[in-house]
Amino acid sequence: MNRVRALMGGRRRRTSANSATHTNTTPTPTSTNETSTIVAHTNESDQFSFFDQQTITDDENVEVVDEEDIATIGDAQTFISESQTIGDLQTRGYVNRCPNFNSIRTIPLVSILLTRGFFAFSSEVSYTAFLSNKRKLDDTSLLNNGGIGVPLFHAVVSNVIKSLLGSSKQKAEPVMKIFKYQIVDNGINLSDFPNFEILSQDNDVKLIKFEFCQISKQIDHFNSSKVIHTLTFYSGKEVKMVNFSEKRDIDTNVDDLPLRWFGFSGFASPFGSNDIKLLVLDDHMPTFMNENNGSISNTVSGTHISNRSLGAMPIWGRFSDATTSMLPTKRTVKLAEFKIKEVANQGNSSSPLADINTDTSLQDGITQVPESTQILTCMCMMLNEYESRKERRHKNLSPSVSALPSE
Repeated sequence: MNRVRALMGGRRRRTSANSATHTNTTPTPTSTNETSTIVAHTNESDQFSFFDQQTITDDENVEVVDEEDIATIGDAQTFISESQTIGDLQTRGYVNRCPNFNSIRTIPLVSILLTRGFFAFSSEVSYTAFLSNKRKLDDTSLLNNGGIGVPLFHAVVSNVIKSLLGSSKQKAEPVMKIFKYQIVDNGINLSDFPNFEILSQDNDVKLIKFEFCQISKQIDHFNSSKVIHTLTFYSGKEVKMVNFSEKRDIDTNVDDLPLRWFGFSGFASPFGSNDIKLLVLDDHMPTFMNENNGSISNTVSGTHISNRSLGAMPIWGRFSDATTSMLPTKRTVKLAEFKIKEVANQGNSSSPLADINTDTSLQDGITQVPESTQILTCMCMMLNEYESRKERRHKNLSPSVSALPSE
């Protein structure tokens, strides 16, 4: 770092000297390696949004960098040691480990009339096939196409009133149970799947439904305004989501990445939100996960704090109800959709962000959904329930409000 500072300081001194003497000396051209580094990071920055760069276009907080700063960044970047975190912002102390995604999955959230709860499908193709099959799940042909036409998750809300009003510091109150549809081999031990149900079966595999995740809510022992949601999966894995009752947004951590559901109205507003973005935060950026009073501090002992605006954070996914269907289609109503970016398999199936295999014909089914996508979809289903509950309450009140006599 001392060498980098010396180089940066020397370049500024040389620039100041040239401007003071007004000489016509031609500056030394930048090296080929330095130029290629700048171009690569300018065009393929890890901060670009995957929604056709919509975030950068709409962002009002775009930082303008002059030519001198670009040259300085190039000099410093040349001597930065190799690491998995890319981007010129690393030289300024901003480290964002957002993965290099290369595919997008659209997950429809759907309600089926006269059925408790709501469903999430692995893709639009799967949802369309579900409608074409007249919502039948006992067809054995569904077992041979990767589960295209089968829901991925079924969310059932439990103890609605108790979860809203009865949460205490003594124990966690249940909020939601999420059941998963999965295709397994006939020889597998089903006792590992809690509350399983066999829906269809052939000679080789079977389609089962089992309790995949339980979501509970608890008030923090030291701060009554701090709300902690815990997702407990059947494998024993736990993921926490933290927010404050008087604050918007909710933070979590998945695959060691700090994340924020930006736009979640939480308990701070009586009105629901119809657009929530999943942001990948910078390392060492203060979050609700490590704060106890709701006021995010900017000082941590011995650590550089990232104070970039949220508008500069890369987007991993987006929840929106802009595609909500007003009228039922074959007894189903589309509530919202969750668009999430993934890493298409490139020979590393061990990554929780990657697809299971390279068979593209099955990627729209339930067998090709990465683990991280499943975890985030469960979170999204919980957020959808909170936000839609507010919207339903206001829609029910709107006729009586409009019927009031005008003065």
